Amino acid sequence: MTEQRWVRAGFSILLAVGTVSGITLMQQQRLQQQRLNAITPQQQEQQEALHVKSLKYLPSQGFGFNNLIADWTFLRFVQYFGDEKARQATGFNLAPQFFDVITKRDPRFIETYIFSAGTLSYELGQPEASIQLLDRGIAALDPQKHPGAHTLWTLRAFDQLLLLGDAQAASESYRMGGEWAAQSSDPVMRQDAPILQRYSEFLKKDPDSTIVRFGSWNTVYAQAQATGNAKTQSRARNELLLLGAVEAKDSEGQTIFSLPAPKPKPKPTPSPASADPKVTPPAAKQTDGQPAAVPVPSSAPKSSPDVKPAVDPATNTAPRSKPTPTVQTTESSSSDAQPSIQSTPTLNNATPATPNS
Repeated sequence: MTEQRWVRAGFSILLAVGTVSGITLMQQQRLQQQRLNAITPQQQEQQEALHVKSLKYLPSQGFGFNNLIADWTFLRFVQYFGDEKARQATGFNLAPQFFDVITKRDPRFIETYIFSAGTLSYELGQPEASIQLLDRGIAALDPQKHPGAHTLWTLRAFDQLLLLGDAQAASESYRMGGEWAAQSSDPVMRQDAPILQRYSEFLKKDPDSTIVRFGSWNTVYAQAQATGNAKTQSRARNELLLLGAVEAKDSEGQTIFSLPAPKPKPKPTPSPASADPKVTPPAAKQTDGQPAAVPVPSSAPKSSPDVKPAVDPATNTAPRSKPTPTVQTTESSSSDAQPSIQSTPTLNNATPATPNS
């Protein structure tokens, strides 16, 4: 009996200690959360800057864990990016430092360049800095070993065409993107090759090609929608409307943009001297042009809703998946009319989970 009493007493003491410890821990966590809530966005920015700066002092080899360091830094950036209240107060000034660490530790982390291009180019207005990071990745990637590597050339072309106004450089980037896409081991990626080559040719003939600008801004819109960047999405929408695009909703309530078909040129009428006065020339036959599919290259995160470009008659490729959002335009029956777009821009390989090196 005495032994049982000691056992019960010991059990009671342990239970009491555990209860007190649990209550104490809960109170400490609550106080810590209150302290964190009391920190201003400016103080959070300073603390985050110290974290990012400390990573730069790690050995260049990262003790063999550079991929892990890049992953961890990217997750920190996602949290930083998603804090809307703090970003409204302080902006995205730390983004270049985040991506400098990520791309140095793992330049083959393809998915991160979608976020770096969107943040540096459209949030901070630094397309040159975005291009420098993209060039770092291009130098480390092999189009035959890394599916989706051509995406970096596409993002580079967006910066050059839409923000820097350098159509010639953008044409070259589209050409290189097409060559890389053609070498991809992924058959889905290879479908982008003729699209990018056509974009390159369009810009060579017409540096202000509306069709290319429309497709590029529409892709930016889809990227921003998929990554949750409302500010960039709003800007892309405004740029599309400035190009003359018409905004509408499809049957599922998704936003779509379309370009009106250019007006056909009037057919020449015979001169009075050659025309038979007894014969009235028939009116020019008006036909409604059928939309010709010119898909936009793949460029949206895998984490975004399933999207697909429409069937490209040039390659006779089947749709990939359910489009969100879609782009649909009509084309005039005139032979001089530019081709129209019917597609959904997507950006593949943007899952921020695990980078492939």
